[in-house]
Amino acid sequence: MGTEKDDADAGRRTWHYVLGSAWLFFGLVTMVDGRTLLGACQLLLGVVSLAAARSSRVAAFADGPLFRRRRDRDRDRDRVSAPGRG
Repeated sequence: MGTEKDDADAGRRTWHYVLGSAWLFFGLVTMVDGRTLLGACQLLLGVVSLAAARSSRVAAFADGPLFRRRRDRDRDRDRVSAPGRG
């Protein structure tokens, strides 16, 4: 018996495998049908989904928001003044 976090990670990993397999299948079908660019995009999504299932770093990136708002502390860190400029 694992913890709830381990169970959630296993479920998320399984979901990524299912999604990745589906994207790869439909990408191949689409490419055979003659729509090469759309099929290539679907194959890319399949590869990313399978990579997210294998790597926690890729999963964190893939599951994150598409557009991130910058926090005030991030903005303050970026505004470090150059030496001698006060």
